[in-house]
Amino acid sequence: MELFVFLLRSSRRMLIGIVLASVLSGALGAALIAVINRALNIKGDWYWGVLAAFVAITLAKIVIQFVSQIALVHFAQDTILRLSRTLCDKILGTPYEKIETMGSPRLLAALTEDVAVLSAAVQAIPALATNFAVIVGCSLYLIWLSWQVFLLSVVMVLIGV
Repeated sequence: MELFVFLLRSSRRMLIGIVLASVLSGALGAALIAVINRALNIKGDWYWGVLAAFVAITLAKIVIQFVSQIALVHFAQDTILRLSRTLCDKILGTPYEKIETMGSPRLLAALTEDVAVLSAAVQAIPALATNFAVIVGCSLYLIWLSWQVFLLSVVMVLIGV
């Protein structure tokens, strides 16, 4: 939770933008599934409309995902830099006696491994938002198709957990 508060404090607009782009990408993925299902069940002259919707949603998803990934790389690198600087400032502000009692292996681990773990956590946030949007979108679509099948899948997921 402290990491999330740190991220919100340091770059709130960028984090919110990345999460929103990820949610939009997930929603477009769910919409793509709906359009494909519509194309499979098409009757009549809706062919060009469904094709246009498929192309538009696919292009929008590609563009949104590309922009979101570029922003994520920028955000992650900036966050890693800030975390590293904050950690170095704290180490430099620590009295020398305390640093000697901690030992150099612990300091090296904090400077190298801990930042890498936090970096992985930062990069997981947009994936979580995308997957959440896909699950919600597909669940709503499944409810629209058949609420009985949706309830059955929820029961199966709960049994599997």
